[in-house]
Order: sequence, then structure tokens, then C-alpha cells
Amino acid sequence: IVGFSQYQDFFASLVADNLEAQHIIAREHILDLPELSGRHIVSTMTLARLFDTPEFRHAVAQAILPRLGSAKRVGLPAVLGLHHPLDVLHDLEAKLGVPVFEIPGLPPSIPGIRLHSLLVKAIQTASGQVYSGMQVLASETANNRVATVISEAAARKQHHQASHYILATGGFLGGG
Repeated sequence: IVGFSQYQDFFASLVADNLEAQHIIAREHILDLPELSGRHIVSTMTLARLFDTPEFRHAVAQAILPRLGSAKRVGLPAVLGLHHPLDVLHDLEAKLGVPVFEIPGLPPSIPGIRLHSLLVKAIQTASGQVYSGMQVLASETANNRVATVISEAAARKQHHQASHYILATGGFLGGG
């Protein structure tokens, strides 16, 4: 289980201890990479963006390889790239010679951000639009169907007309 010394939101030792408690052999390694040394705090987003670069993946793989030993797989925080996570995963696996997996951690969730991007892209590909952060005030109906959704804009109400709508108000914690 690999962590990074400057990344305070992932506890590799806790993950390894929990695996050991389940009779799964695991050990932790904390990497202190020169690429991160100039940063006081390394965020989830920072790591995800860095993993999108081949140079950072190479540095990570080079730091892990001498510690790999007889490990059958490598677990990392769920930060393996924002834009091309499968490319990042396959590149690391090729460099390390073992399967690599991500371990979910604290928000913001990089896998959640990836999923959101995929969903928005799919909606746009299907000629849909996604509006984020808008407060819906009302709707107008015609023939028992929603014809217009009215949202609040900066200085006026904005009318959105479509043949289909999805109202996603957010989770319970956010008041949705």
C-alpha cells in the first residue's frame, strides 16, 4: 500500500493494518518524491493531475520498484489521473509488472469527478445540456408535461425548454 509523505489525506499504514487484520499480507510504503518536495501540502487534485503526466508516473514507478519485493499487487490512493485513468493504470502496471488498484479516500473523490465528467460528456454527445449550480424556481407545464423549467440567473429568471429534463438536486447533506 503506497502513500506519499506530502499527501495527508491517505493513511497507508491504516489500510495495511486493516488488511493484515483480515489475514491479507500487506505492508505500507510512504514515498518522498523530489517532484513533491517543494509543495507544503499535496491535495487529491494535485496528485491526480500529476499522475496524468508520464514523467510523474515514471518517478512513482521508479520509487516503488525497489520496495516491491514479492508483492502481488500495489494499492495507491484513488488519484490515478483525472483525464485518462485507464492509461495511467496500464502504464503503472506495465512499469511495475503487477496489478495496481486504487483505494477510495476522503473527498474530493477523483473517481467521482471522473464519473461526473463521463456522464456530462455522454449527455452532451446525446445533444443534451448540463447546468450546474442553478437554483430551479418553478416549472411550466403543458398537457401534463413539463414544458419549461425556470431557474434563477444573475439579474433575471431564465427559461429552459426541452423535451426531457433530469432534475438532480444533490445529496441529502447538501440539502438536495
